[in-house]
Amino acid sequence: MRISINSARAFSLVEVVVAIGVLAVGVTLVLALSAPLTRSVSSTGDSETALRVVSRSLAHLRARPFQEVRALVKTEAEYRAQLAAEDAGTYDPLADARAFFASADGGELFQAGSDAQDKYFEVQLVRNEALSPPEDDAHAAVLAFTLRVRWPTQVIAGGAVVRPGASADGYWDHSQKETLFVAACVAR
Repeated sequence: MRISINSARAFSLVEVVVAIGVLAVGVTLVLALSAPLTRSVSSTGDSETALRVVSRSLAHLRARPFQEVRALVKTEAEYRAQLAAEDAGTYDPLADARAFFASADGGELFQAGSDAQDKYFEVQLVRNEALSPPEDDAHAAVLAFTLRVRWPTQVIAGGAVVRPGASADGYWDHSQKETLFVAACVAR
């Protein structure tokens, strides 16, 4: 059986160009979807680490004397003032003596004044005044608060410390940071 050259069908130049165009659009769509997916996977990893930071922070707080923990907890009015400073771009978490920090892997906790550079997670305590009014502190058995974990505070990139959201003119933008809130308490 012989196949003649005249009966063989080939693709025209127009068909080849259209096929390449369809392939290019498909590849572009797949690549466009990969960037958000990569960010999502990274965000999930940080969220899991933030949960470890919460667990480690609560263990650390429960091992401290009640008065030390009470001194770290901000009232709702103090927290609202902090949020106003954040909105104005004037709040620097590293200058807040009542904040503490955790490393990027969640393994170590640091005080605000520490020289450690790996301060990735910022941890704050905000009093739940409905459950723990400040006037009841003298005889309260429990101190209820909300533990706020926010990240990234500092990132080490190429040996240098980078502060996401910090500008050269002293403005702090915290709007792109991830935040986790957890209700917690410590007993006397």
